[in-house]
Amino acid sequence: ASKKKLQTEKKVFLKRENLFIEGWGLVANSDLSQIEIKNNPTTRLIESKSSP
Repeated sequence: ASKKKLQTEKKVFLKRENLFIEGWGLVANSDLSQIEIKNNPTTRLIESKSSP
């Protein structure tokens, strides 16, 4: 398995299922199974629109 890491100090936005996460700076493994947002992480729940 690759040990490469993804890194940035820029603003990042992530969307996973019904979560929206943003912050500054990121360290993650290459398959994005482990992600760390370094500064000011904010998580918001995206409500699904269900049909009547």
